[in-house]
Amino acid sequence: MPLGAGGCAAGVLPVAASVKNRQQFKQSVSCRGSRHKECFAFLPVFPYFCPMNSKPQIEYDEDVLLLEETTDVRDLVVYNDDINTFDHVIKTLMDVCGHLPEQAEQCTLLIHYKGQCTVKHGVYDELAGMCTAIHDRGISADVV
Repeated sequence: MPLGAGGCAAGVLPVAASVKNRQQFKQSVSCRGSRHKECFAFLPVFPYFCPMNSKPQIEYDEDVLLLEETTDVRDLVVYNDDINTFDHVIKTLMDVCGHLPEQAEQCTLLIHYKGQCTVKHGVYDELAGMCTAIHDRGISADVV
């Protein structure tokens, strides 16, 4: 039987938008077939279009295993001193931490005016190497 008037072959019309109560909609329409492909054509817009299917069927192609790992997030803090220049600290933050020039400049200004700045977040193993590289360039830093 061909699809008629925007509904399924059994005569169910997409009128869910005009009926406010879903229960009233389920009672007001009837689908004579157990599963009409045409009924499911409107499922994304009208999830209760075919009252024969009271719950939407969800099929998953594959199972997903979620692994949660708790990590101890640390901070790499760089401290102010009167020895290093702005350009040296900016270049160091760009080379060691991978900062963009603007980000490195803002961190350097915070280090100068506030006395310290957290320049990187991460796990201890990653930050320890960065801290050592910053120390090698004569700048004081700690992993907190």
